[in-house]
Amino acid sequence: MFNIKFTKELPSVLTEPNHSPVEDAHEVQYVPRMKTLGFCTTGVLLLLMGFCGAWRIRQIPHEPLQRDLLCILLIISLAIAFVPCPYIHELIHAFAYPKRAEKLIILSKGKGLTCYIYCEAEVSRLRLILIYLLPLFLMGLLPFAILMWISPNIPYVISVSLLPSLLYLVFIASIDVSNALMIATRKLPRGAKLFLRGSHLYCRFEQNIKQE
Repeated sequence: MFNIKFTKELPSVLTEPNHSPVEDAHEVQYVPRMKTLGFCTTGVLLLLMGFCGAWRIRQIPHEPLQRDLLCILLIISLAIAFVPCPYIHELIHAFAYPKRAEKLIILSKGKGLTCYIYCEAEVSRLRLILIYLLPLFLMGLLPFAILMWISPNIPYVISVSLLPSLLYLVFIASIDVSNALMIATRKLPRGAKLFLRGSHLYCRFEQNIKQE
C-alpha cells in the first residue's frame, strides 16, 4: 500500500565508487558543522527533558521504590526502545514520503539491530524537514509530554522506568535533527524539489521538474 520494502542488499546507486551527477539538478553540499550543531541541539533537548522529567516525577507522592520491580520494568522498557523502535522510527520516515514512491528500509549488516531508509522521491523543503523530524516528535517528544501529563495518575515506578527509554528515542534522532537543520538553513529557490541519489542530496528547480 505504501510501497515499502525491506532488504539487506544495498541498492547499486549506494555501492557505486564513482557517482555520476544528476542532470538538470544541483547537488546540495553537505555542511559538516551541521552535524555538530544537530548533536548539540539534541544534547540540549535531552538535558532539558531529563531535568524536567526528573523534577516532575519527584513531585509525585510515592512509596519507597521496589528495586526488583524497577529493574524488571527498566529492562523491558529499554529492550523495546533498543529492538523494535529503530524499525518503527524508519517506518515513520517511510510513511511521510509520497505514498507511491518506492521506499527501501535497509537492514544493516554487521552493525547490530540497525536500519535506515532510502527513497529517491522528490519532495519540497518543508516536507523533507517534516520527514526528518516526524519520528522525533511521534516517538520522543509527544510520548514525553504525555508521560509528564499522566505521571501523577500512574504508578511511580512506571514513570521512572519509561523516562530513560524516551530519552534514548530522542537521542537516536540526532542525525535527523542535523539533516533538518542543514535543509532549513540552506538558501534554495522557491518551489525547489529535493531528492536523494545515492548518498548525495540534490535540488531541482521548479522550471526543471519533469511533469508526470
